Amino acid sequence: MHATKEINRAVGMPFLVASNGGLKRALSTRHLVTFAIFGVAFGYIIPSNTTLLRLGPLSVLLGYVISGTVLYAFLVSLGEMISLLPVIGGPIHLAQRFVDPAFGFMLGWTWWYVWTISFASALVSAPSLVFFWDPVTPWAWITIAWFIAFAINMFGVKTFGEAQFSVGMLRLIFAFILIIVGLVIDLGGAPNHDRIGFRYWKDRPPVIEYAGSSIGIGRLASIWINITQTLLAFTLSEITAITAPEVKNPQQSIPFVIKRVYPALFFFYLIGIFISTLINPPVIFLNSSSPLIIAYVFHSPFIDVIDLANLTSSISASVAGLRGLPSVINAVFIMVQLSTMSLNLYMASRDLHAMGCLGFAPRIFGNTLKNGTPHAAVIFTSLFGAFAYMAITARSASAFSWIVLTTSAPSYLILVGILVTYLRFYSGTKAQSLTRENFPMFSRLQPYAAWYALVLSLLVAIFFEFPFLLNSPWDTVTFVTTYLAFPSMLVLYAGAKFWFRAPFVRAKDMDFITGTEGFKGDDDLEALRMNDIDKK
Repeated sequence: MHATKEINRAVGMPFLVASNGGLKRALSTRHLVTFAIFGVAFGYIIPSNTTLLRLGPLSVLLGYVISGTVLYAFLVSLGEMISLLPVIGGPIHLAQRFVDPAFGFMLGWTWWYVWTISFASALVSAPSLVFFWDPVTPWAWITIAWFIAFAINMFGVKTFGEAQFSVGMLRLIFAFILIIVGLVIDLGGAPNHDRIGFRYWKDRPPVIEYAGSSIGIGRLASIWINITQTLLAFTLSEITAITAPEVKNPQQSIPFVIKRVYPALFFFYLIGIFISTLINPPVIFLNSSSPLIIAYVFHSPFIDVIDLANLTSSISASVAGLRGLPSVINAVFIMVQLSTMSLNLYMASRDLHAMGCLGFAPRIFGNTLKNGTPHAAVIFTSLFGAFAYMAITARSASAFSWIVLTTSAPSYLILVGILVTYLRFYSGTKAQSLTRENFPMFSRLQPYAAWYALVLSLLVAIFFEFPFLLNSPWDTVTFVTTYLAFPSMLVLYAGAKFWFRAPFVRAKDMDFITGTEGFKGDDDLEALRMNDIDKK
């Protein structure tokens, strides 16, 4: 069931897909809210305890806030495009429409690589989480997690959406509980009755000098590291765009989620992060026999503090019921990680399906089942989950860590590519005298918000690893794997440019019509649509 393909020779497009490529519009607003929960909170329920200990509480807060402003600027840019044009492939489709086909090709394959490797990386966490309770055979739990993520994606987008909704709501409730528990502990309500207050902020510098850096520069390096890590976690918010062709009413749902839900969740989790900085001591001493040593892989301040409270007064903790809470937290971790695995597979497979429809990948990937599942894309992408087995042995684990490292820079560069697409989109609206105020989503911050997010994302992509490289012995392998994305993406672009031989899309030739059939809000756009029909 291939999507309808129209050749637009006027602007050199390989294909402009008017339909949704056989996908089913089965997701509602509540499902998008769930995806927003993952997009904003990806690094919150499992926050970095190591970061708190090494860089300081204020660094964590500033990193989250600054990255949050970039996230919002990015989302209002993406939302304006995708709510007007909820087409398959989202940013990949729009990149070839508003920049040129080679740009869409480059962005599409980079996106697929990042989320495919992220899927394999998420599978690696399965043995560690289960090992919290009892030693297990790693390959067995990787296989089980792999099968669950694959099955969720093959049962159709409705099943996928409901699974994500269930875990998302659980995650939101659980985050609220952690905030309350953290506040109670901080105010002295734990079994040890130790009132912490702001003691741990006073026992260490709010911004700790990054190791090996000079005074002043070291503090900036600490804040910079937090910005890069948090922004990397926020890249999951791109799912808002890739789900657009499977949302029932994207012109209303997407603006609501971006303008209302994302900011509310951001401030909610900001409170949680602030409380985690209050209750996390400068040094964590865990009993070597504690099962939480295994959970320390995920470095959660909440888990550590709860465990410390239990070790301090085991009898009182048992009465209070806190001794079982770490196991409950770990069970939630497992559900969240399984959900993240299926989400990564969804992102990669939908991208591959879109490229199959757009002519950027073999056409077989554009096929779908009756339930709307792009089965060929899901099956092919899921095969790369086998990379997770590399993490089992020490020798191959190093190679796998290098592979994972190659996805960092591309993640930032995808943000850059989407923002470049928006600025071209913005130029097109000006050139064609379209009234943006009448679009489903509109922001008066544009184009300044897009430029702000673009510049900071590009700086992060270039310099995100510099603090580590400058304060460590030179490692050629690490440097190459870190910055391999730059020449790789240039090669992809140059090769696609040669293959498609399509010029840059001029602002006056940009297509704002195909894919807007469900939108009737802009008289200027409607006039363009009628003129296009007359020309045909």
